[in-house]
Amino acid sequence: MASSSSSFGVSHSSSKQHNVFLSFRGEDTRYNFTSHLYAALCGKKIRTFVDDEEIERGDNISPTLLSAIESSKICVIIFSQDYASSSWCLDELVKIIECSEKKKLVVIPVFYHIDASHVRHQRGTYGDAFAKHEDRFRDNLTKVHMWRTALHKAANLAGWVSEKNRSEAVLIKEIVEVILDKLKCMSPHVQNKGLVGISVHVAHVESMLCSGSADVHIIGIWGMGGIGKTTIADAVFTKVSYQYERYYFAANVRETWGNRIKLQNEVLADVLEDQSIKISTPTMSSAFAVERLKCKKVLVVLDDVSLSEQIEYLVGGRDWFGPGSRIIVTTRNREVFNSGVDEVYQVTVLNSHEALKLFSLNAFQQDSPLIEYQNLSERAVGYAKGIPLALKVMLSALEKLKKYPKAEIYDVLRLSYEGLDPEEQNIFLDIACCLKGQTKSQITSILDACDFSTEIGMRSLEDKSLVTVSKNNTVQMHDLIQEMGRFVESEKKPGERKRLWDPKEIYDVFKHNRGFESIECVVLDMSQIKELTLSPQTFQRTHRLRVLIFYIPSSDTRRINVHISRGLNCMPLEISYFRWDCFPLKSLPPQFCAEKLVELDIKHSRIGKLWDGVQDLVNLKSLCLSGCKNLVELSDLSLASKLEKVHLDDCASLLNVPSYILSLDSLLALNLRGCKQLCYIESEKPSRSLRWLNLRGCSRLVRYSVFSEELEYLNLDFTAIEELPHNLNLLPKLKKTIIKRK
Repeated sequence: MASSSSSFGVSHSSSKQHNVFLSFRGEDTRYNFTSHLYAALCGKKIRTFVDDEEIERGDNISPTLLSAIESSKICVIIFSQDYASSSWCLDELVKIIECSEKKKLVVIPVFYHIDASHVRHQRGTYGDAFAKHEDRFRDNLTKVHMWRTALHKAANLAGWVSEKNRSEAVLIKEIVEVILDKLKCMSPHVQNKGLVGISVHVAHVESMLCSGSADVHIIGIWGMGGIGKTTIADAVFTKVSYQYERYYFAANVRETWGNRIKLQNEVLADVLEDQSIKISTPTMSSAFAVERLKCKKVLVVLDDVSLSEQIEYLVGGRDWFGPGSRIIVTTRNREVFNSGVDEVYQVTVLNSHEALKLFSLNAFQQDSPLIEYQNLSERAVGYAKGIPLALKVMLSALEKLKKYPKAEIYDVLRLSYEGLDPEEQNIFLDIACCLKGQTKSQITSILDACDFSTEIGMRSLEDKSLVTVSKNNTVQMHDLIQEMGRFVESEKKPGERKRLWDPKEIYDVFKHNRGFESIECVVLDMSQIKELTLSPQTFQRTHRLRVLIFYIPSSDTRRINVHISRGLNCMPLEISYFRWDCFPLKSLPPQFCAEKLVELDIKHSRIGKLWDGVQDLVNLKSLCLSGCKNLVELSDLSLASKLEKVHLDDCASLLNVPSYILSLDSLLALNLRGCKQLCYIESEKPSRSLRWLNLRGCSRLVRYSVFSEELEYLNLDFTAIEELPHNLNLLPKLKKTIIKRK
């Protein structure tokens, strides 16, 4: 650097690593900006190097400065009017850029009362200075070219501009805050404390980032659930994020995908530092946003991606981001990477030594087990087979093992299950075998109708790390835990099993009409079985059946491979959750009892009418008849006092919706999209609860008379309604109204 003031009073011993190196032209800024910045850094206990030489000594940069630059973590370059007139400053700059390109130094430029373009292209005072340099060093123009290149690179980095009408105190405060944030990222952090084997994984992924390349790279981290992909990605993110202008960690993409527009807006707003960004379309088509992204070197982590389209939706292509940007994607599904990644890192399980150390650190706060628990710990680690998340579950069981050290435990993981009371065990098995992935409110309603104290039971399962509840309220459990639960159920004799999920076993049970007496839950993926024909007596002996789910996983509902000959004589009396995609009958059996029914879902079925007469629907909360093309009228739902959601979308033959439905005190959402025969919709009285109403595509709808002070969303797209109802102005909570002409 050029001459700087000794009043800073800093020791610059090369043996001591500094956090920050200040590069500046002393004659321009030593008594103002630089001294104030230095004082602010020292006030935050940030070790800062400045040269206290009063004059430049010769044409070559001193070894002390070279060493100081190499030992620093961050360099702040203060470009001022006469910075370029000093060959000392320019040599310093070349060394700084060299270290920066080796990823050993973070560079922060400050343009102090100087236009960045003058620095970048050597104009104004910088142009005058270089005219003199070219004359002075005419025998060594290579040096001059190196200076120009270094200036160009430095001026292209993200930094700050100090203008005469801007408070220097505010600017310095901002710079110091950013430096503090970057130093936190660069320092060994507490987050890795207690983690075992993480450094090897981090080193592998970090090498794949090819940090010296200006290309945009996409890196994949792949492995089974619970193996530590997120932990590795987080450690890499924390370690290298300081090298990028902006960075963002999108956690749990699979879980938050249902609210993808919000997630996309969060990514954009954070990376572009613009909280005003609001993209409401299902694709990120804002050309302006993409153009802004191209100017930034960013690091983005997409955690727990389940579909390749999620990558495309959230981060687009490589051409969206500036040179040197990096995208890290974690997934348990390798097919996600078929859309194109540069490298994939497969996470392997912990070896037995690492697993035992991890278990011991968390259980005993030391590297090895207590002697009296050595054998037990080794058995626990052996069962977990190197899966970190499985160890977490076993740790929750350890406290019980300490109380009963002589207990014969053949399966440590299973101990968490065995520590539950009988009702909690039933709730756990229902989730593991049938209901995993449903929302917590759904599961609570379904099992409450089965006379369980579900909320208390769920709390116990969460406390014991057997289930987790995601941000979007779905109930999840680790793959190994689910396998353990299903193993517990499958250990029972065939005639004693309460829950069936294996397509082959279900096929055999229904084909041969045997083993029904004890069955309580059935979940069948109909795409996994051969043609199956049920007799009218199929459900006569299913007295305990509470949950029946016959589903088709894809949207292709044309192939129906479960048939019913001559109808059904009866249905289970205890049924609380009934889902049968493409239900083959025109109506439910006459003896169908809906007293405990919480959800009825027979989408894309041949149903023309649900039932005759009035059903006692005291527990019904959700009714889904989507895509039932033959449905002409709704059966009597007047006793459904708890009904919250009704889906009648694409019921193309539906003629009317009874007015009392819209007046039900609990109704929250009504979907009538695509009901093309519907001419009017009205309620008997103002609704107390309706929040969401979709009438899009009701092409014959001419009359709309529904009033709810709770209404937040109303879609009247492509209806025959000529104008919006006047009372919409009286709805205080209405956030979105959509109406387009046909």
